[in-house]
Amino acid sequence: MNDNVVETAGYYNLAGFNDDTRAFLSLPARQELWRRGVALHLGDEIDRGILTRNEAEGVAKWLVHDAAVGSYRLKKV
Repeated sequence: MNDNVVETAGYYNLAGFNDDTRAFLSLPARQELWRRGVALHLGDEIDRGILTRNEAEGVAKWLVHDAAVGSYRLKKV
């Protein structure tokens, strides 16, 4: 899923899940698909020996939360 994007642009350009508000009621399901896609991608990276499990866990947390908080300058609640 994310292999080509990560290869070209790196993880930094995948900062969180970005969506519009016209589909407000479908956001939870779409965000869940994003998180699952990230998990599958990182699992493949572990299988190929590119990342360790600890590294993948750090990247996952960063991708699904910390990157968006930083990119959109959100305040932690």
